[in-house]
Amino acid sequence: MIGEISKILGADCICGEGDALNQVVSSYLVAAMEVPDFLNSIEDGSLIIVPADRSNIILAGLMADMSVSFPRVLGCSNTN
Repeated sequence: MIGEISKILGADCICGEGDALNQVVSSYLVAAMEVPDFLNSIEDGSLIIVPADRSNIILAGLMADMSVSFPRVLGCSNTN
């Protein structure tokens, strides 16, 4: 579950709470790519791992999650 992964990583939750943290991660993606390639690669229930210099991927992931046209992104994790 996304909440358990967040706790293990010591990650800060910046969006979502409660039942949202009980969702099961079904896939993950290391998003060291351009935004169009990222948007074509996400799958429903994805955990996105983002290199520290790719804030555009985090923003694209949040926007994709809000859209009805893209699969559901469960979380983004920045790797410093």
